[in-house]
Amino acid sequence: DHLSRGRAEFGTGIGVHEHEFIRWGMSFYDRQEMAEEALEIIEMAWRDGRVTHEGKFWRFDEAIVQPMPYQQPHPPIWAAVHSSRAIAFAAARNYHMAQNIDVGDVMIAKFAEWREAWTAHGHPGPMPKQFLMRVVHVAETDAKAREQAEPYLMEANSLGRELVASSRVGFGENPRGMGHEDSEDIRERGRVFRESAKSYDFWIDNGLALIGSPETVARKVAEGAERIGYDHFAAKFHIGRMPAAMVESSIRLFGEEVIPAFR
Repeated sequence: DHLSRGRAEFGTGIGVHEHEFIRWGMSFYDRQEMAEEALEIIEMAWRDGRVTHEGKFWRFDEAIVQPMPYQQPHPPIWAAVHSSRAIAFAAARNYHMAQNIDVGDVMIAKFAEWREAWTAHGHPGPMPKQFLMRVVHVAETDAKAREQAEPYLMEANSLGRELVASSRVGFGENPRGMGHEDSEDIRERGRVFRESAKSYDFWIDNGLALIGSPETVARKVAEGAERIGYDHFAAKFHIGRMPAAMVESSIRLFGEEVIPAFR
Protein backbone atom coordinates (compact mmCIF):
# COMPACT_ATOMS: atom_id res chain seq x y z
CA ASP A 1 0.00 0.00 0.00
CA HIS A 2 2.86 2.39 0.85
CA LEU A 3 5.02 1.38 -2.13
CA SER A 4 2.14 2.05 -4.52
CA ARG A 5 1.09 5.25 -2.71
CA GLY A 6 -2.36 3.92 -1.96
CA ARG A 7 -3.11 1.79 -5.00
CA ALA A 8 -3.27 -1.58 -3.21
CA GLU A 9 -6.60 -3.38 -2.95
CA PHE A 10 -7.33 -6.35 -0.69
CA GLY A 11 -9.15 -9.42 -2.01
CA THR A 12 -10.55 -12.21 0.13
CA GLY A 13 -12.43 -15.48 -0.26
CA ILE A 14 -13.23 -18.36 2.07
CA GLY A 15 -11.98 -21.23 -0.10
CA VAL A 16 -13.88 -23.87 -2.04
CA HIS A 17 -12.59 -27.43 -1.61
CA GLU A 18 -12.25 -29.58 1.48
CA HIS A 19 -8.77 -30.89 0.66
CA GLU A 20 -7.39 -27.34 0.72
CA PHE A 21 -8.27 -27.16 4.42
CA ILE A 22 -7.28 -30.71 5.38
CA ARG A 23 -3.73 -30.11 4.12
CA TRP A 24 -3.36 -27.13 6.47
CA GLY A 25 -4.96 -28.82 9.48
CA MET A 26 -8.04 -26.60 9.34
CA SER A 27 -11.76 -27.35 9.43
CA PHE A 28 -13.47 -27.03 6.07
CA TYR A 29 -16.84 -26.62 7.77
CA ASP A 30 -15.66 -23.62 9.81
CA ARG A 31 -14.40 -21.68 6.81
CA GLN A 32 -17.15 -19.06 6.66
CA GLU A 33 -17.00 -18.33 10.40
CA MET A 34 -13.19 -18.23 10.27
CA ALA A 35 -13.22 -15.80 7.35
CA GLU A 36 -15.71 -13.52 9.06
CA GLU A 37 -13.71 -13.42 12.29
CA ALA A 38 -10.43 -12.96 10.41
CA LEU A 39 -11.77 -9.99 8.47
CA GLU A 40 -13.01 -8.33 11.64
CA ILE A 41 -9.50 -8.71 13.09
CA ILE A 42 -7.82 -7.41 9.93
CA GLU A 43 -10.03 -4.32 9.85
CA MET A 44 -9.37 -3.72 13.56
CA ALA A 45 -5.62 -3.97 12.97
CA TRP A 46 -5.71 -1.50 10.10
CA ARG A 47 -7.98 0.92 11.94
CA ASP A 48 -6.53 0.86 15.47
CA GLY A 49 -2.93 -0.34 15.11
CA ARG A 50 -3.36 -2.61 18.14
CA VAL A 51 -5.51 -5.72 18.41
CA THR A 52 -6.94 -7.23 21.56
CA HIS A 53 -9.35 -9.96 20.59
CA GLU A 54 -10.73 -13.17 22.04
CA GLY A 55 -12.79 -15.07 19.52
CA LYS A 56 -13.70 -18.59 18.52
CA PHE A 57 -10.62 -19.10 16.34
CA TRP A 58 -8.04 -16.45 17.30
CA ARG A 59 -6.86 -14.65 20.41
CA PHE A 60 -4.63 -11.58 20.57
CA ASP A 61 -3.49 -9.48 23.50
CA GLU A 62 -2.55 -6.00 22.27
CA ALA A 63 -0.85 -7.20 19.09
CA ILE A 64 0.91 -4.15 17.59
CA VAL A 65 0.53 -3.55 13.85
CA GLN A 66 3.09 -1.47 11.94
CA PRO A 67 3.17 0.21 9.51
CA MET A 68 -0.39 1.44 9.34
CA PRO A 69 -2.04 1.49 5.90
CA TYR A 70 -1.26 4.33 3.51
CA GLN A 71 -4.97 4.51 2.67
CA GLN A 72 -7.24 5.45 5.54
CA PRO A 73 -8.90 3.72 7.18
CA HIS A 74 -7.62 0.84 5.02
CA PRO A 75 -7.29 -0.40 1.42
CA PRO A 76 -10.51 -1.27 -0.42
CA ILE A 77 -11.74 -4.76 0.47
CA TRP A 78 -13.09 -7.12 -2.19
CA ALA A 79 -15.00 -10.28 -1.23
CA ALA A 80 -15.51 -13.24 -3.53
CA VAL A 81 -19.16 -14.16 -3.00
CA HIS A 82 -20.91 -17.32 -4.17
CA SER A 83 -23.23 -18.43 -1.36
CA SER A 84 -26.11 -16.42 0.08
CA ARG A 85 -24.29 -16.23 3.42
CA ALA A 86 -21.18 -14.79 1.77
CA ILE A 87 -23.32 -12.33 -0.17
CA ALA A 88 -25.09 -11.21 3.01
CA PHE A 89 -21.80 -10.82 4.91
CA ALA A 90 -20.12 -8.78 2.17
CA ALA A 91 -23.17 -6.54 1.85
CA ALA A 92 -23.35 -5.99 5.61
CA ARG A 93 -19.64 -5.08 5.77
CA ASN A 94 -19.91 -2.71 2.79
CA TYR A 95 -17.30 -4.65 0.79
CA HIS A 96 -16.83 -4.58 -2.96
CA MET A 97 -18.03 -7.88 -4.43
CA ALA A 98 -16.49 -10.26 -6.97
CA GLN A 99 -17.76 -13.30 -8.87
CA ASN A 100 -16.40 -15.69 -11.48
CA ILE A 101 -18.02 -19.14 -11.51
CA ASP A 102 -21.75 -19.11 -12.21
CA VAL A 103 -23.58 -19.13 -15.55
CA GLY A 104 -25.15 -15.91 -16.76
CA ASP A 105 -28.69 -16.35 -15.43
CA VAL A 106 -27.46 -17.40 -11.97
CA MET A 107 -24.99 -14.52 -12.00
CA ILE A 108 -27.78 -12.03 -12.69
CA ALA A 109 -29.68 -13.31 -9.64
CA LYS A 110 -26.63 -13.22 -7.34
CA PHE A 111 -25.61 -9.69 -8.32
CA ALA A 112 -29.19 -8.58 -7.72
CA GLU A 113 -29.22 -10.38 -4.35
CA TRP A 114 -26.05 -8.55 -3.29
CA ARG A 115 -27.41 -5.15 -4.39
CA GLU A 116 -30.68 -5.73 -2.51
CA ALA A 117 -28.82 -6.82 0.64
CA TRP A 118 -26.47 -3.83 0.46
CA THR A 119 -29.36 -1.41 -0.02
CA ALA A 120 -31.24 -2.91 2.94
CA HIS A 121 -28.34 -2.02 5.26
CA GLY A 122 -28.63 1.69 4.43
CA HIS A 123 -24.88 2.26 4.07
CA PRO A 124 -23.84 5.88 3.51
CA GLY A 125 -21.94 6.77 0.39
CA PRO A 126 -21.85 5.21 -3.07
CA MET A 127 -22.55 1.54 -3.70
CA PRO A 128 -19.38 -0.60 -3.67
CA LYS A 129 -17.95 -1.88 -6.92
CA GLN A 130 -19.13 -5.09 -8.56
CA PHE A 131 -16.58 -7.27 -10.35
CA LEU A 132 -16.91 -10.17 -12.78
CA MET A 133 -14.10 -12.33 -14.14
CA ARG A 134 -14.52 -14.40 -17.28
CA VAL A 135 -12.27 -16.46 -19.53
CA VAL A 136 -11.39 -14.39 -22.61
CA HIS A 137 -9.64 -15.14 -25.88
CA VAL A 138 -9.34 -12.63 -28.71
CA ALA A 139 -8.15 -13.30 -32.27
CA GLU A 140 -8.52 -11.51 -35.58
CA THR A 141 -11.79 -13.30 -36.42
CA ASP A 142 -14.45 -15.24 -34.53
CA ALA A 143 -13.53 -18.43 -36.38
CA LYS A 144 -9.83 -18.12 -35.58
CA ALA A 145 -10.54 -17.34 -31.92
CA ARG A 146 -12.65 -20.50 -31.58
CA GLU A 147 -10.10 -22.64 -33.42
CA GLN A 148 -7.35 -21.45 -31.07
CA ALA A 149 -9.29 -21.53 -27.80
CA GLU A 150 -11.52 -24.61 -28.03
CA PRO A 151 -9.00 -27.39 -27.30
CA TYR A 152 -7.62 -25.55 -24.28
CA LEU A 153 -11.00 -24.42 -23.00
CA MET A 154 -12.24 -28.00 -22.72
CA GLU A 155 -9.55 -28.86 -20.17
CA ALA A 156 -9.50 -25.53 -18.34
CA ASN A 157 -11.58 -26.61 -15.34
CA SER A 158 -9.98 -30.02 -14.90
CA LEU A 159 -6.26 -29.22 -14.81
CA GLY A 160 -4.73 -30.23 -11.52
CA ARG A 161 -7.37 -32.83 -10.66
CA GLU A 162 -4.99 -35.70 -11.43
CA LEU A 163 -2.40 -34.31 -9.03
CA VAL A 164 -4.95 -33.93 -6.23
CA ALA A 165 -6.49 -37.36 -6.90
CA SER A 166 -3.07 -39.05 -6.76
CA SER A 167 -2.30 -37.64 -3.30
CA ARG A 168 -3.07 -39.42 -0.03
CA VAL A 169 -5.53 -36.73 1.06
CA GLY A 170 -7.21 -36.67 -2.34
CA PHE A 171 -10.32 -34.51 -2.47
CA GLY A 172 -11.25 -35.23 1.14
CA GLU A 173 -14.11 -37.39 2.34
CA ASN A 174 -16.09 -37.01 -0.90
CA PRO A 175 -14.83 -37.07 -4.51
CA ARG A 176 -16.83 -33.90 -5.19
CA GLY A 177 -14.41 -32.08 -2.90
CA MET A 178 -17.15 -30.52 -0.78
CA GLY A 179 -17.21 -33.01 2.08
CA HIS A 180 -20.75 -33.78 3.24
CA GLU A 181 -22.04 -30.31 2.38
CA ASP A 182 -24.90 -30.20 -0.08
CA SER A 183 -26.87 -27.23 -1.35
CA GLU A 184 -28.45 -25.96 -4.53
CA ASP A 185 -25.43 -23.69 -5.03
CA ILE A 186 -22.96 -26.58 -4.67
CA ARG A 187 -24.97 -28.79 -7.03
CA GLU A 188 -25.13 -26.00 -9.60
CA ARG A 189 -21.38 -25.45 -9.37
CA GLY A 190 -20.83 -29.18 -9.93
CA ARG A 191 -23.09 -29.07 -12.98
CA VAL A 192 -21.10 -26.17 -14.42
CA PHE A 193 -17.80 -28.02 -14.00
CA ARG A 194 -19.20 -31.22 -15.56
CA GLU A 195 -20.84 -29.55 -18.54
CA SER A 196 -17.93 -27.22 -19.23
CA ALA A 197 -15.68 -30.28 -19.67
CA LYS A 198 -18.02 -31.67 -22.35
CA SER A 199 -19.05 -28.75 -24.52
CA TYR A 200 -17.47 -25.64 -25.98
CA ASP A 201 -20.96 -24.29 -26.64
CA PHE A 202 -21.80 -24.58 -22.93
CA TRP A 203 -19.02 -22.09 -22.17
CA ILE A 204 -20.21 -19.66 -24.83
CA ASP A 205 -23.98 -19.98 -24.44
CA ASN A 206 -23.79 -19.43 -20.67
CA GLY A 207 -21.39 -16.49 -20.80
CA LEU A 208 -18.58 -18.39 -19.05
CA ALA A 209 -16.11 -17.53 -21.82
CA LEU A 210 -15.93 -14.57 -24.19
CA ILE A 211 -14.27 -15.83 -27.37
CA GLY A 212 -14.07 -13.98 -30.67
CA SER A 213 -12.82 -11.01 -32.63
CA PRO A 214 -12.19 -7.71 -30.82
CA GLU A 215 -15.62 -6.47 -31.94
CA THR A 216 -17.37 -9.61 -30.67
CA VAL A 217 -15.61 -9.60 -27.31
CA ALA A 218 -16.24 -5.87 -26.76
CA ARG A 219 -19.93 -6.41 -27.53
CA LYS A 220 -20.15 -9.35 -25.10
CA VAL A 221 -18.46 -7.41 -22.29
CA ALA A 222 -20.92 -4.54 -22.78
CA GLU A 223 -23.92 -6.88 -22.97
CA GLY A 224 -22.84 -8.64 -19.78
CA ALA A 225 -22.48 -5.37 -17.92
CA GLU A 226 -26.00 -4.42 -18.98
CA ARG A 227 -27.58 -7.77 -18.06
CA ILE A 228 -25.63 -8.61 -14.89
CA GLY A 229 -24.79 -5.16 -13.57
CA TYR A 230 -21.03 -5.35 -13.03
CA ASP A 231 -18.95 -2.19 -13.31
CA HIS A 232 -15.52 -3.89 -13.23
CA PHE A 233 -14.52 -6.68 -15.63
CA ALA A 234 -11.44 -8.92 -15.38
CA ALA A 235 -10.28 -11.10 -18.26
CA LYS A 236 -8.59 -14.44 -17.63
CA PHE A 237 -6.45 -14.95 -20.73
CA HIS A 238 -4.36 -18.01 -19.83
CA ILE A 239 -6.65 -20.93 -20.72
CA GLY A 240 -5.49 -24.41 -19.77
CA ARG A 241 -2.22 -25.26 -21.51
CA MET A 242 -2.56 -22.54 -24.16
CA PRO A 243 0.90 -21.54 -25.49
CA ALA A 244 2.32 -18.30 -24.15
CA ALA A 245 2.57 -16.69 -27.60
CA MET A 246 -1.15 -17.27 -28.21
CA VAL A 247 -2.02 -15.84 -24.79
CA GLU A 248 0.15 -12.78 -25.42
CA SER A 249 -1.48 -12.16 -28.80
CA SER A 250 -4.92 -12.28 -27.17
CA ILE A 251 -3.85 -9.83 -24.46
CA ARG A 252 -2.40 -7.47 -27.06
CA LEU A 253 -5.58 -7.48 -29.15
CA PHE A 254 -7.70 -6.95 -26.04
CA GLY A 255 -5.57 -3.99 -24.99
CA GLU A 256 -5.35 -2.40 -28.42
CA GLU A 257 -8.85 -3.04 -29.79
CA VAL A 258 -11.26 -4.02 -26.98
CA ILE A 259 -10.40 -1.62 -24.16
CA PRO A 260 -10.61 1.50 -26.37
CA ALA A 261 -14.27 0.65 -27.05
CA PHE A 262 -15.02 1.57 -23.42
CA ARG A 263 -13.20 4.90 -23.27
